[in-house]
Amino acid sequence: MEKLRFLVSVLVLSVLLFVPAFVHGNDKETIDPKLKQQFDILADKSDKFPEEAVIEGAELLKKLNNPEDKKNRARVLRILGNAHTNLSNNRQALEYYEQALTIYRELGLEKGIGSVLNNVGLIRQDEGDYSGALKRFMEASDIFLKINEQNYLALSYTNIGNLYYTLGRYDKALDYLSKAVRISEISGDSTNMAMSYNNVGNVYLSLEDFVPALEFYNKAVAINKSLNRIYGLSTSYNNIAMVYEGQGEYKLALEHNRL
Repeated sequence: MEKLRFLVSVLVLSVLLFVPAFVHGNDKETIDPKLKQQFDILADKSDKFPEEAVIEGAELLKKLNNPEDKKNRARVLRILGNAHTNLSNNRQALEYYEQALTIYRELGLEKGIGSVLNNVGLIRQDEGDYSGALKRFMEASDIFLKINEQNYLALSYTNIGNLYYTLGRYDKALDYLSKAVRISEISGDSTNMAMSYNNVGNVYLSLEDFVPALEFYNKAVAINKSLNRIYGLSTSYNNIAMVYEGQGEYKLALEHNRL
């Protein structure tokens, strides 16, 4: 089953956290709608068009040098970190994240702190520093638990579970990924729920426990169909095909590979 484990590992879904603009815990601030729109567009570009986000974010950062601009400056720094992460420029991403983290800590904005710690953890994991990654993920989850940010807590648990999965610690992986599932089911967050179902299915598949693996993948399929998430559907169908392959049901495996 070594081939199977490798194929599943590349489909594990970890989560880069994007904090919604200008909301940190219970701290909500009013801001000029045009500036908010500008920041939201920049955040979206950091995911879809990161090269553009790097250029535009650097220009915007130059304009945010007044003391009252600190929160907005931290926001742009984090967006630049996300953009460089998506470009695999880990060193630059860490520099921006550390600058954002300094401001968030100075201002006591815990949601921002937790989100940046989570993203730093993903970089550490990507670089093979698993203990450093786990430390950041745990710190982030402690913060989200403290401030009762359940959706962000679920995403932190997802990253912790996926890290343990990467390390072959399937017991720990199931523990944290199951926590993420429960939170998402309670909150009704369909997107995170589908992702969590898929990740739990991955663990069971790697354990060659095919019945629960298929159960969780089918749950993910149902949600992804309702949301018309083509990529999510493709991922789940591919994993279902591997379940059937593991069971020796090659015809069913081929059928799902074609979906």
